[in-house]
Amino acid sequence: MTNKNKLISKITDFTTKTAQIPGSKSIANRALMISSIANGVSKLSNIPECDDVLAFVDALENLGIKCEKDGDKMQIFGNSGKFENIKNTVLNCKIAGTTSRFLTALASLCKREIVVTGEGKLLERPIKDLCNALLALNVDVKYLKNDGCVPVSVSSSCNFASEVLINGAISSQYTSALLMIAPYFSSGLQLRASSPVSKPYIDLTIDIMGTFGVKVENNEYLSYNIPKSQYTSQDFAIEGDWSSASYFFGISMLTGMKIEISGLKTTSLQGDRRILDIFKQLGAKIEENNNIISLIAPKTIKALKINMENMPDSAMTIICTLAFADGISEISGLSTLKNKETDRLAALHNELQKIGINTEVFTDKIVIYGNSELKLENCVEIETYHDHRMAMCFAMIASRLGNLAILDPKVVSKSMPEFWDICKKIGLNFNVC
Repeated sequence: MTNKNKLISKITDFTTKTAQIPGSKSIANRALMISSIANGVSKLSNIPECDDVLAFVDALENLGIKCEKDGDKMQIFGNSGKFENIKNTVLNCKIAGTTSRFLTALASLCKREIVVTGEGKLLERPIKDLCNALLALNVDVKYLKNDGCVPVSVSSSCNFASEVLINGAISSQYTSALLMIAPYFSSGLQLRASSPVSKPYIDLTIDIMGTFGVKVENNEYLSYNIPKSQYTSQDFAIEGDWSSASYFFGISMLTGMKIEISGLKTTSLQGDRRILDIFKQLGAKIEENNNIISLIAPKTIKALKINMENMPDSAMTIICTLAFADGISEISGLSTLKNKETDRLAALHNELQKIGINTEVFTDKIVIYGNSELKLENCVEIETYHDHRMAMCFAMIASRLGNLAILDPKVVSKSMPEFWDICKKIGLNFNVC
């Protein structure tokens, strides 16, 4: 895919379109980690081809895990938690936050010094709370550059403590990382957590662990009991990604075009599945037929006040939708957005201001002053800040306004490399510039 800037024209063909949503990278990375230390060969299907998943697979192969790929299917030859064939002790996570956090925990099972590193913004993203918990579990963790960030070296004799406290205020990924390795502790683990956020992602982790044979006792997200156990290999299909789907529901919302969206599981534990409920609150109607979901847009978008702590990835979609609402909206529960690929609230404030939408940003919330009559006469360049979700959100806005030039469009490959192809299929017109 070319990385030349994309000048997007608004949608003019409003006939019904279709969009197939790829697999969830959040689920894929959890399934990859668990199957790598399972007993036997797991067969994963609908594996997304995004950068974050590719970085995870590359790291597993460096740790000696055999991964055989065939299209969107992959066989993972589990090592039962015994890392005896490590090929490379330096794991480059590129810019993948989830990958770096999961691998830092996984490295503690290796009985060798492992370096977890990355590139770009990842070298600034926090990992200290996870490392503090690993230190308390008798794992030796050292920061090799900046305190509290990768690169880190991890080494352990696997003589783990049986109880630990994790600060969950910054990211639920720390909790998920510890949950997934805990069955291989000699006494299991009692994991206590303070200030938990993004709870649906923890639900996903526990559910996938259960599928692979390990049951976790969840005590209202404040403590977890994980028994000494071992994962059993499974055939496991990666369900479609609701975060990725949110942009196409958003395009329907902003343009009135009907898009028949497939590949999603309506009973999913993904927190972003609840975005349909939010669109309903904004005035939309939802149609479901034979696993195909469509959104019928309202004539006017209602303003809204809502807490989105449990679905931070889709918060940006809703913020950009509310830019065109009638009235003032407020979204709270967004404290984790400053620690993503960029400070997402600041980035949204900057770029929405360029197109004439005023916002106010606070520590954990944003106020949006909607303008349902907004039009653009001249081209506006949109900076993406090396953040895939910024590119996809403003493509959604461009479907309504046109005249937006998305800079660094290839950044979408982090989670959805097929994004621009799907956009073209549903009628977005763009030229390189």
